[in-house]
Amino acid sequence: MELIIEPQVLFLDEPTTGLDAFTAVAVVQLLRNLSRNSERIIVMSIHQPRYSIYKQFDSLTLLSQGNMVYHGAIKETLPYFTNLGYFCEEHDNPADFLLDVTNQCEGLTSATASTKINNNN
Repeated sequence: MELIIEPQVLFLDEPTTGLDAFTAVAVVQLLRNLSRNSERIIVMSIHQPRYSIYKQFDSLTLLSQGNMVYHGAIKETLPYFTNLGYFCEEHDNPADFLLDVTNQCEGLTSATASTKINNNN
Protein backbone atom coordinates (compact mmCIF):
# COMPACT_ATOMS: atom_id res chain seq x y z
CA MET A 1 0.00 0.00 0.00
CA GLU A 2 1.29 3.44 -0.88
CA LEU A 3 0.07 6.90 -0.01
CA ILE A 4 0.51 9.80 -2.39
CA ILE A 5 1.18 12.13 0.53
CA GLU A 6 2.49 11.26 3.96
CA PRO A 7 -0.08 12.55 6.47
CA GLN A 8 0.75 12.31 10.16
CA VAL A 9 -2.83 11.30 10.95
CA LEU A 10 -5.23 9.15 8.93
CA PHE A 11 -8.96 9.24 9.69
CA LEU A 12 -10.77 6.18 8.33
CA ASP A 13 -14.52 5.71 8.44
CA GLU A 14 -15.36 2.02 8.65
CA PRO A 15 -12.50 0.72 6.46
CA THR A 16 -13.63 -2.91 6.88
CA THR A 17 -17.32 -2.49 6.04
CA GLY A 18 -18.41 -4.86 3.29
CA LEU A 19 -15.26 -6.97 3.47
CA ASP A 20 -15.19 -10.67 4.25
CA ALA A 21 -13.66 -11.60 7.61
CA PHE A 22 -10.28 -12.64 6.22
CA THR A 23 -9.84 -9.44 4.19
CA ALA A 24 -11.02 -7.26 7.09
CA VAL A 25 -8.34 -8.76 9.35
CA ALA A 26 -5.73 -8.26 6.62
CA VAL A 27 -6.70 -4.59 6.19
CA VAL A 28 -6.47 -3.90 9.93
CA GLN A 29 -3.10 -5.69 10.14
CA LEU A 30 -1.84 -3.62 7.22
CA LEU A 31 -3.01 -0.41 8.90
CA ARG A 32 -1.41 -1.45 12.19
CA ASN A 33 1.91 -2.09 10.42
CA LEU A 34 1.62 1.24 8.61
CA SER A 35 1.08 2.99 11.92
CA ARG A 36 3.98 1.25 13.63
CA ASN A 37 6.47 1.50 10.77
CA SER A 38 5.82 5.13 9.89
CA GLU A 39 4.89 6.47 13.34
CA ARG A 40 1.59 7.55 11.85
CA ILE A 41 -1.57 7.92 13.92
CA ILE A 42 -4.59 6.10 12.55
CA VAL A 43 -8.05 6.87 13.88
CA MET A 44 -10.88 4.69 12.62
CA SER A 45 -14.47 3.88 13.31
CA ILE A 46 -15.37 0.23 13.19
CA HIS A 47 -18.59 -1.59 13.98
CA GLN A 48 -18.81 -5.09 15.42
CA PRO A 49 -15.19 -6.17 15.00
CA ARG A 50 -14.38 -9.82 15.46
CA TYR A 51 -11.87 -10.60 18.23
CA SER A 52 -8.93 -10.98 15.83
CA ILE A 53 -9.52 -7.37 14.75
CA TYR A 54 -10.33 -5.99 18.21
CA LYS A 55 -7.03 -7.20 19.67
CA GLN A 56 -5.06 -5.35 16.95
CA PHE A 57 -5.90 -1.94 18.45
CA ASP A 58 -3.74 -0.12 20.98
CA SER A 59 -6.44 2.19 22.30
CA LEU A 60 -10.19 2.51 22.19
CA THR A 61 -12.66 5.36 22.38
CA LEU A 62 -16.11 3.99 23.03
CA LEU A 63 -19.16 6.16 22.41
CA SER A 64 -22.78 5.63 23.39
CA GLN A 65 -25.46 8.00 22.13
CA GLY A 66 -22.79 10.57 21.30
CA ASN A 67 -21.22 10.44 24.77
CA MET A 68 -17.77 9.09 25.49
CA VAL A 69 -18.05 6.06 27.73
CA TYR A 70 -14.40 4.98 27.64
CA HIS A 71 -11.11 6.19 26.25
CA GLY A 72 -7.85 4.44 26.97
CA ALA A 73 -5.69 1.42 26.38
CA ILE A 74 -7.49 -1.56 24.91
CA LYS A 75 -5.93 -3.82 27.58
CA GLU A 76 -7.54 -1.71 30.32
CA THR A 77 -11.05 -1.75 28.86
CA LEU A 78 -12.36 -4.91 30.52
CA PRO A 79 -10.91 -4.10 33.97
CA TYR A 80 -12.48 -0.63 33.68
CA PHE A 81 -15.94 -2.08 33.05
CA THR A 82 -15.42 -4.77 35.70
CA ASN A 83 -14.90 -1.92 38.20
CA LEU A 84 -18.30 -0.60 37.08
CA GLY A 85 -19.93 -3.96 37.77
CA TYR A 86 -20.05 -5.27 34.18
CA PHE A 87 -18.34 -8.61 33.69
CA CYS A 88 -17.25 -10.09 30.37
CA GLU A 89 -17.58 -13.86 30.31
CA GLU A 90 -14.34 -15.66 29.47
CA HIS A 91 -15.69 -17.05 26.19
CA ASP A 92 -17.24 -13.74 25.00
CA ASN A 93 -15.80 -11.48 22.33
CA PRO A 94 -14.85 -8.30 24.26
CA ALA A 95 -16.11 -6.17 21.35
CA ASP A 96 -19.56 -7.81 21.54
CA PHE A 97 -19.56 -7.41 25.33
CA LEU A 98 -18.76 -3.69 25.01
CA LEU A 99 -21.56 -3.21 22.48
CA ASP A 100 -23.98 -4.93 24.86
CA VAL A 101 -22.87 -2.78 27.80
CA THR A 102 -23.13 0.51 25.93
CA ASN A 103 -26.54 -0.41 24.50
CA GLN A 104 -27.99 -1.31 27.90
CA CYS A 105 -26.49 1.63 29.78
CA GLU A 106 -28.37 4.65 28.51
CA GLY A 107 -26.86 7.78 30.00
CA LEU A 108 -23.55 6.15 30.91
CA THR A 109 -20.68 8.53 30.16
CA SER A 110 -17.05 8.58 31.20
CA ALA A 111 -17.99 11.17 33.87
CA THR A 112 -20.76 9.03 35.37
CA ALA A 113 -18.57 5.95 35.00
CA SER A 114 -15.78 7.69 36.94
CA THR A 115 -18.24 8.60 39.68
CA LYS A 116 -19.47 5.01 39.83
CA ILE A 117 -15.90 3.68 40.03
CA ASN A 118 -14.98 6.14 42.79
CA ASN A 119 -18.11 5.21 44.76
CA ASN A 120 -17.29 1.50 44.45
CA ASN A 121 -13.74 1.93 45.81
